[in-house]
Amino acid sequence: MGASSLTVQSPDSRRSRGFTLVELLVVIAIIGTLVGLLLPAVQAAREAARRSKCLNNLKQLGLAMHNHHDTRGMLPTGGQSWDTWNFTNGRPGSGVNQTAGWGYQILPFLENEALWLGNGAKDLNGNNTISDWERFAFARGRPVPQYFCPSRRSSSDGVKNSGEWYPTAESSGSRPFAQTDYAGNSLDWGDNWLGSEGAPWHWEEGDGPIVWTNGGQPNLDLRKRTTLSGIRDGTSNVILLAEKALDSDNCKGNMCGDDNEGYTSGWDHDILRHTGFEPQSDGDRSGSWHGDGRFGSPHAVTNVLMCDSSVRAVPYTIDIWIWRRLGHKDDGKNVAY
Repeated sequence: MGASSLTVQSPDSRRSRGFTLVELLVVIAIIGTLVGLLLPAVQAAREAARRSKCLNNLKQLGLAMHNHHDTRGMLPTGGQSWDTWNFTNGRPGSGVNQTAGWGYQILPFLENEALWLGNGAKDLNGNNTISDWERFAFARGRPVPQYFCPSRRSSSDGVKNSGEWYPTAESSGSRPFAQTDYAGNSLDWGDNWLGSEGAPWHWEEGDGPIVWTNGGQPNLDLRKRTTLSGIRDGTSNVILLAEKALDSDNCKGNMCGDDNEGYTSGWDHDILRHTGFEPQSDGDRSGSWHGDGRFGSPHAVTNVLMCDSSVRAVPYTIDIWIWRRLGHKDDGKNVAY
Protein backbone atom coordinates (compact mmCIF):
# COMPACT_ATOMS: atom_id res chain seq x y z
CA MET A 1 0.00 0.00 0.00
CA GLY A 2 1.34 3.35 -1.03
CA ALA A 3 1.83 6.12 1.40
CA SER A 4 -0.92 8.77 1.32
CA SER A 5 -0.06 12.41 1.47
CA LEU A 6 -1.70 14.69 4.02
CA THR A 7 -2.09 18.39 3.27
CA VAL A 8 -2.43 20.63 6.26
CA GLN A 9 -4.07 24.04 5.65
CA SER A 10 -3.03 26.96 7.73
CA PRO A 11 -5.77 28.89 9.62
CA ASP A 12 -5.19 31.93 7.41
CA SER A 13 -5.77 29.97 4.21
CA ARG A 14 -9.26 28.86 5.36
CA ARG A 15 -10.39 32.38 6.27
CA SER A 16 -12.66 34.02 3.66
CA ARG A 17 -11.41 37.26 2.23
CA GLY A 18 -13.59 40.32 3.16
CA PHE A 19 -14.01 43.74 1.56
CA THR A 20 -11.46 46.35 2.23
CA LEU A 21 -12.48 49.79 3.46
CA VAL A 22 -11.69 51.29 0.07
CA GLU A 23 -13.91 48.75 -1.71
CA LEU A 24 -16.80 49.45 0.66
CA LEU A 25 -16.47 53.18 0.08
CA VAL A 26 -16.51 52.66 -3.68
CA VAL A 27 -19.65 50.51 -3.47
CA ILE A 28 -21.39 53.09 -1.26
CA ALA A 29 -20.46 55.84 -3.69
CA ILE A 30 -21.86 53.87 -6.63
CA ILE A 31 -25.13 53.18 -4.76
CA GLY A 32 -25.40 56.85 -3.84
CA THR A 33 -24.90 57.88 -7.44
CA LEU A 34 -27.55 55.43 -8.64
CA VAL A 35 -30.03 56.66 -6.03
CA GLY A 36 -29.30 60.25 -7.05
CA LEU A 37 -30.00 59.36 -10.66
CA LEU A 38 -33.14 57.32 -9.96
CA LEU A 39 -34.80 59.51 -7.32
CA PRO A 40 -35.84 62.34 -9.68
CA ALA A 41 -37.29 59.76 -12.07
CA VAL A 42 -39.25 58.12 -9.24
CA GLN A 43 -40.50 61.50 -8.03
CA ALA A 44 -41.50 62.47 -11.58
CA ALA A 45 -43.39 59.20 -11.99
CA ARG A 46 -45.22 59.74 -8.72
CA GLU A 47 -46.19 63.29 -9.68
CA ALA A 48 -47.40 62.08 -13.07
CA ALA A 49 -49.61 59.55 -11.29
CA ARG A 50 -50.95 62.23 -8.92
CA ARG A 51 -51.68 64.62 -11.80
CA SER A 52 -53.45 61.82 -13.63
CA LYS A 53 -55.62 61.27 -10.53
CA CYS A 54 -56.34 65.00 -10.44
CA LEU A 55 -57.45 64.90 -14.09
CA ASN A 56 -59.67 61.94 -13.29
CA ASN A 57 -61.23 63.89 -10.41
CA LEU A 58 -62.13 66.70 -12.79
CA LYS A 59 -63.53 64.20 -15.27
CA GLN A 60 -65.79 62.75 -12.55
CA LEU A 61 -66.92 66.24 -11.56
CA GLY A 62 -67.70 66.98 -15.19
CA LEU A 63 -69.84 63.86 -15.51
CA ALA A 64 -71.63 64.78 -12.28
CA MET A 65 -72.36 68.26 -13.61
CA HIS A 66 -73.71 66.85 -16.87
CA ASN A 67 -75.90 64.40 -14.93
CA HIS A 68 -77.13 67.34 -12.84
CA HIS A 69 -77.94 69.14 -16.09
CA ASP A 70 -79.82 66.14 -17.47
CA THR A 71 -81.81 65.74 -14.25
CA ARG A 72 -82.42 69.36 -13.22
CA GLY A 73 -82.46 70.90 -16.69
CA MET A 74 -79.54 73.21 -15.85
CA LEU A 75 -75.94 73.26 -14.72
CA PRO A 76 -75.39 73.68 -10.97
CA THR A 77 -75.11 77.29 -9.89
CA GLY A 78 -72.54 79.11 -7.80
CA GLY A 79 -75.10 79.64 -5.05
CA GLN A 80 -75.91 82.95 -3.41
CA SER A 81 -73.46 83.58 -0.57
CA TRP A 82 -70.92 81.78 1.60
CA ASP A 83 -73.40 81.64 4.50
CA THR A 84 -76.60 80.54 2.72
CA TRP A 85 -78.16 77.13 2.11
CA ASN A 86 -81.65 75.77 1.65
CA PHE A 87 -83.31 72.78 3.33
CA THR A 88 -87.04 72.26 3.66
CA ASN A 89 -88.39 69.68 6.10
CA GLY A 90 -85.31 67.51 6.01
CA ARG A 91 -84.60 67.70 2.29
CA PRO A 92 -82.21 70.01 0.45
CA GLY A 93 -83.46 72.40 -2.19
CA SER A 94 -82.27 71.73 -5.74
CA GLY A 95 -81.64 73.71 -8.90
CA VAL A 96 -82.24 77.44 -8.47
CA ASN A 97 -83.91 76.66 -5.13
CA GLN A 98 -80.52 75.85 -3.58
CA THR A 99 -78.34 78.75 -2.46
CA ALA A 100 -75.36 76.65 -1.34
CA GLY A 101 -72.68 76.25 -4.02
CA TRP A 102 -72.08 73.83 -6.88
CA GLY A 103 -69.95 71.53 -4.71
CA TYR A 104 -72.95 70.77 -2.54
CA GLN A 105 -75.45 70.65 -5.40
CA ILE A 106 -73.72 67.83 -7.33
CA LEU A 107 -73.27 65.45 -4.37
CA PRO A 108 -76.18 63.17 -5.45
CA PHE A 109 -74.47 62.77 -8.83
CA LEU A 110 -71.19 61.71 -7.22
CA GLU A 111 -72.92 58.74 -5.57
CA ASN A 112 -73.07 60.79 -2.38
CA GLU A 113 -76.78 61.40 -1.92
CA ALA A 114 -76.62 60.31 1.73
CA LEU A 115 -74.17 63.11 2.47
CA TRP A 116 -76.31 65.58 0.50
CA LEU A 117 -79.27 64.63 2.69
CA GLY A 118 -77.21 64.96 5.86
CA ASN A 119 -77.73 61.35 6.88
CA GLY A 120 -75.69 60.68 10.00
CA ALA A 121 -76.13 64.17 11.44
CA LYS A 122 -75.84 64.58 15.22
CA ASP A 123 -78.05 66.45 17.66
CA LEU A 124 -75.73 69.42 18.19
CA ASN A 125 -78.13 71.73 20.00
CA GLY A 126 -79.38 69.11 22.45
CA ASN A 127 -83.10 69.30 21.68
CA ASN A 128 -83.38 65.58 20.85
CA THR A 129 -84.23 66.18 17.19
CA ILE A 130 -82.19 66.51 14.01
CA SER A 131 -82.78 69.91 12.43
CA ASP A 132 -82.18 70.98 8.84
CA TRP A 133 -79.19 73.05 9.98
CA GLU A 134 -77.65 70.02 11.69
CA ARG A 135 -78.04 68.02 8.46
CA PHE A 136 -76.35 70.75 6.44
CA ALA A 137 -73.60 71.23 9.04
CA PHE A 138 -72.91 67.49 8.88
CA ALA A 139 -72.49 67.59 5.10
CA ARG A 140 -70.41 70.77 5.30
CA GLY A 141 -67.85 69.08 7.52
CA ARG A 142 -67.38 65.81 5.60
CA PRO A 143 -64.63 65.71 2.95
CA VAL A 144 -65.44 64.51 -0.55
CA PRO A 145 -62.45 62.58 -2.02
CA GLN A 146 -63.04 63.82 -5.58
CA TYR A 147 -62.62 67.42 -4.40
CA PHE A 148 -58.92 67.06 -3.56
CA CYS A 149 -55.87 67.04 -5.79
CA PRO A 150 -53.42 64.45 -4.37
CA SER A 151 -50.44 66.62 -5.36
CA ARG A 152 -51.65 69.22 -2.85
CA ARG A 153 -53.43 67.38 -0.05
CA SER A 154 -55.45 64.33 0.86
CA SER A 155 -59.11 64.46 1.80
CA SER A 156 -58.17 63.94 5.46
CA ASP A 157 -55.89 66.99 5.26
CA GLY A 158 -58.66 69.04 3.66
CA VAL A 159 -60.85 69.50 6.75
CA LYS A 160 -60.32 72.61 8.86
CA ASN A 161 -61.87 73.28 12.25
CA SER A 162 -63.10 76.66 13.35
CA GLY A 163 -65.67 78.36 15.47
CA GLU A 164 -69.18 78.44 13.99
CA TRP A 165 -69.70 81.66 12.01
CA TYR A 166 -72.83 80.88 10.00
CA PRO A 167 -75.63 83.22 11.15
CA THR A 168 -78.08 80.33 10.80
CA ALA A 169 -76.16 78.16 13.28
CA GLU A 170 -78.24 76.74 16.11
CA SER A 171 -75.31 76.11 18.46
CA SER A 172 -71.78 77.39 18.95
CA GLY A 173 -68.47 75.57 19.25
CA SER A 174 -65.73 74.32 16.97
CA ARG A 175 -66.99 72.87 13.68
CA PRO A 176 -65.28 71.06 10.76
CA PHE A 177 -65.31 72.68 7.32
CA ALA A 178 -64.34 70.42 4.39
CA GLN A 179 -62.50 72.23 1.60
CA THR A 180 -62.05 71.78 -2.15
CA ASP A 181 -59.12 72.16 -4.56
CA TYR A 182 -61.41 72.83 -7.54
CA ALA A 183 -63.36 75.95 -8.42
CA GLY A 184 -66.16 76.82 -10.82
CA ASN A 185 -65.66 79.39 -13.56
CA SER A 186 -67.66 82.53 -12.95
CA LEU A 187 -65.42 85.14 -14.65
CA ASP A 188 -65.66 87.53 -11.71
CA TRP A 189 -68.80 89.64 -11.85
CA GLY A 190 -66.99 92.71 -10.53
CA ASP A 191 -65.02 93.42 -13.71
CA ASN A 192 -65.75 93.53 -17.43
CA TRP A 193 -62.55 91.78 -18.57
CA LEU A 194 -63.52 91.58 -22.25
CA GLY A 195 -65.42 94.86 -22.44
CA SER A 196 -62.85 96.37 -24.80
CA GLU A 197 -63.73 93.66 -27.32
CA GLY A 198 -67.44 94.28 -27.11
CA ALA A 199 -68.24 91.08 -25.23
CA PRO A 200 -71.46 91.12 -23.19
CA TRP A 201 -71.00 91.75 -19.47
CA HIS A 202 -73.34 89.68 -17.31
CA TRP A 203 -72.63 91.86 -14.33
CA GLU A 204 -75.33 90.38 -12.12
CA GLU A 205 -74.67 86.65 -12.42
CA GLY A 206 -71.13 86.43 -13.88
CA ASP A 207 -69.84 85.79 -17.40
CA GLY A 208 -68.90 82.15 -16.86
CA PRO A 209 -71.20 79.11 -16.90
CA ILE A 210 -71.42 78.85 -13.07
CA VAL A 211 -73.79 81.73 -12.28
CA TRP A 212 -74.99 83.51 -9.17
CA THR A 213 -78.34 82.59 -7.63
CA ASN A 214 -80.50 85.40 -6.31
CA GLY A 215 -82.10 83.65 -3.35
CA GLY A 216 -84.11 86.78 -2.62
CA GLN A 217 -86.03 86.48 -5.89
CA PRO A 218 -89.31 84.77 -4.92
CA ASN A 219 -90.13 83.83 -8.51
CA LEU A 220 -87.89 80.83 -9.18
CA ASP A 221 -88.40 81.20 -12.93
CA LEU A 222 -86.59 84.54 -12.79
CA ARG A 223 -83.50 83.20 -11.02
CA LYS A 224 -80.45 82.92 -13.30
CA ARG A 225 -79.41 79.54 -14.64
CA THR A 226 -77.15 78.14 -17.37
CA THR A 227 -77.95 75.37 -19.82
CA LEU A 228 -75.44 73.71 -22.12
CA SER A 229 -77.30 75.05 -25.13
CA GLY A 230 -76.94 78.54 -23.67
CA ILE A 231 -73.14 78.36 -23.87
CA ARG A 232 -73.05 80.00 -27.28
CA ASP A 233 -69.27 79.92 -27.70
CA GLY A 234 -69.43 76.11 -27.71
CA THR A 235 -69.03 73.74 -24.79
CA SER A 236 -65.52 72.72 -25.93
CA ASN A 237 -64.39 76.37 -25.83
CA VAL A 238 -65.49 77.40 -22.32
CA ILE A 239 -64.05 76.40 -18.96
CA LEU A 240 -66.49 74.87 -16.47
CA LEU A 241 -64.19 74.00 -13.55
CA ALA A 242 -60.46 74.06 -12.90
CA GLU A 243 -57.94 73.73 -10.12
CA LYS A 244 -57.81 76.79 -7.89
CA ALA A 245 -54.66 78.69 -6.98
CA LEU A 246 -53.67 78.37 -3.32
CA ASP A 247 -50.82 79.31 -1.06
CA SER A 248 -50.53 75.68 -0.01
CA ASP A 249 -47.57 76.33 2.31
CA ASN A 250 -49.75 78.45 4.57
CA CYS A 251 -53.32 77.51 3.69
CA LYS A 252 -53.30 73.72 3.89
CA GLY A 253 -53.28 73.78 7.69
CA ASN A 254 -54.70 77.23 8.34
CA MET A 255 -57.83 79.16 7.55
CA CYS A 256 -57.34 81.44 4.53
CA GLY A 257 -59.84 83.86 3.05
CA ASP A 258 -60.41 81.63 0.00
CA ASP A 259 -59.99 78.27 1.74
CA ASN A 260 -62.13 78.39 4.87
CA GLU A 261 -65.91 78.10 4.32
CA GLY A 262 -65.35 75.01 2.19
CA TYR A 263 -66.95 73.15 -0.67
CA THR A 264 -70.59 73.85 0.32
CA SER A 265 -70.02 77.61 0.23
CA GLY A 266 -72.05 79.70 -2.20
CA TRP A 267 -70.66 82.48 -4.43
CA ASP A 268 -67.32 82.70 -2.74
CA HIS A 269 -63.69 82.36 -3.85
CA ASP A 270 -63.51 79.09 -1.93
CA ILE A 271 -65.48 77.50 -4.78
CA LEU A 272 -65.30 80.04 -7.64
CA ARG A 273 -62.46 81.66 -9.57
CA HIS A 274 -62.16 83.71 -12.76
CA THR A 275 -59.94 84.00 -15.82
CA GLY A 276 -59.31 87.72 -15.52
CA PHE A 277 -55.79 86.90 -14.27
CA GLU A 278 -53.43 84.23 -15.57
CA PRO A 279 -53.31 80.95 -13.63
CA GLN A 280 -50.50 80.60 -11.11
CA SER A 281 -48.77 77.72 -9.37
CA ASP A 282 -48.80 77.14 -5.62
CA GLY A 283 -45.17 78.25 -5.62
CA ASP A 284 -46.13 81.57 -7.21
CA ARG A 285 -48.70 82.13 -4.44
CA SER A 286 -46.31 81.17 -1.61
CA GLY A 287 -46.41 83.71 1.20
CA SER A 288 -49.55 85.43 -0.07
CA TRP A 289 -52.09 83.53 2.09
CA HIS A 290 -54.64 83.67 -0.77
CA GLY A 291 -55.16 82.66 -4.40
CA ASP A 292 -55.98 86.14 -5.72
CA GLY A 293 -59.19 84.89 -7.36
CA ARG A 294 -57.11 82.87 -9.83
CA PHE A 295 -57.09 79.35 -11.07
CA GLY A 296 -53.85 77.46 -10.54
CA SER A 297 -52.36 74.27 -9.20
CA PRO A 298 -49.47 72.46 -7.50
CA HIS A 299 -48.44 70.98 -10.89
CA ALA A 300 -46.31 72.33 -13.72
CA VAL A 301 -49.60 73.08 -15.52
CA THR A 302 -53.20 73.80 -14.48
CA ASN A 303 -55.79 71.11 -15.12
CA VAL A 304 -59.09 72.47 -16.45
CA LEU A 305 -62.49 70.93 -17.21
CA MET A 306 -64.33 72.26 -20.23
CA CYS A 307 -68.11 72.45 -20.50
CA ASP A 308 -68.16 69.42 -22.80
CA SER A 309 -66.59 67.42 -19.92
CA SER A 310 -63.20 67.15 -21.62
CA VAL A 311 -60.09 67.90 -19.56
CA ARG A 312 -57.02 69.86 -20.62
CA ALA A 313 -53.66 70.91 -19.23
CA VAL A 314 -53.13 74.67 -19.51
CA PRO A 315 -49.62 76.18 -19.19
CA TYR A 316 -49.06 79.17 -16.93
CA THR A 317 -47.73 81.03 -19.97
CA ILE A 318 -51.09 80.99 -21.79
CA ASP A 319 -51.94 84.24 -23.55
CA ILE A 320 -54.13 86.31 -21.22
CA TRP A 321 -56.69 87.15 -23.92
CA ILE A 322 -57.11 83.50 -24.90
CA TRP A 323 -57.45 82.66 -21.21
CA ARG A 324 -60.14 85.30 -20.71
CA ARG A 325 -62.08 84.11 -23.74
CA LEU A 326 -61.97 80.54 -22.42
CA GLY A 327 -63.70 81.89 -19.32
CA HIS A 328 -66.53 83.74 -21.10
CA LYS A 329 -69.53 81.72 -22.19
CA ASP A 330 -70.70 84.00 -25.00
CA ASP A 331 -68.03 86.52 -25.96
CA GLY A 332 -68.45 85.46 -29.60
CA LYS A 333 -64.73 85.01 -30.30
CA ASN A 334 -63.12 81.92 -31.79
CA VAL A 335 -60.51 80.49 -29.44
CA ALA A 336 -57.46 79.09 -31.21
CA TYR A 337 -56.23 76.90 -28.41
